[in-house]
Amino acid sequence: MRTTPVVGTPYSRLKPTCACRRCRTRRAKHTPRVVESTLVMARQSTTADWKQRPWWYFASAGLLLLVLLLTELGALWDIGPLAPLLFQPTALVTIVPTRLDSQATLTIIAVTGTPDTAKHEVAARFVSATTPALVASGQTSGVAHVSAEASRGTLTLYNAATYPQTIAAGTVLTGADGVQVVTDTPAPIPAGNPPLFGVVTVNAHAALAGACGNIAALDIDGLCCVAGVAVKNTADFSGGQDAQT
Repeated sequence: MRTTPVVGTPYSRLKPTCACRRCRTRRAKHTPRVVESTLVMARQSTTADWKQRPWWYFASAGLLLLVLLLTELGALWDIGPLAPLLFQPTALVTIVPTRLDSQATLTIIAVTGTPDTAKHEVAARFVSATTPALVASGQTSGVAHVSAEASRGTLTLYNAATYPQTIAAGTVLTGADGVQVVTDTPAPIPAGNPPLFGVVTVNAHAALAGACGNIAALDIDGLCCVAGVAVKNTADFSGGQDAQT
């Protein structure tokens, strides 16, 4: 038999202890457990305290870790090709302006009276200016001589013959008023084909210089120097002037 000290009495006394299984079980239920407080707290901090924490505590801690992780990844990938896709989202916006062209054609009428805006009228007035005449005089001196000039024109020759004919240059022809003209170049006239004539026009000038050579049209009208040829001046001769001092 063993003895067990009785705790909680003013003095300690020994009590006989039964060693059977039933007594040991009863004593185990009623015997208080003496455990170091430091050991009890260490055991609660490692197991029971974590089990008693609410679910949002762990969710907040996980969210904080996720934010820190994404921040570090963004700093590492900021210079990489995936940064614009993951951390810098962009959008393409196309702006198409609307254009409307307006055109109008208006006729504006200027009137000297009262204008009517409904008829697109505007006021107008006449402006006139007179340029003063400038007169100057001076003394003349010396003598000038202007030579006579021969008049010039054209002659048209007609060939009635069925073969060509040529009138030489320098041929003299006389008009109805007696003024003579001279051909400047040869006049090759083609053959006629009755009732049509062969026709050619050549330049000519008055034989004498002066204003008398300014003959009128058809002053020369008749047969010429060879058979089958006629001649006319269809226009006036001009440019002839007398000598002047």
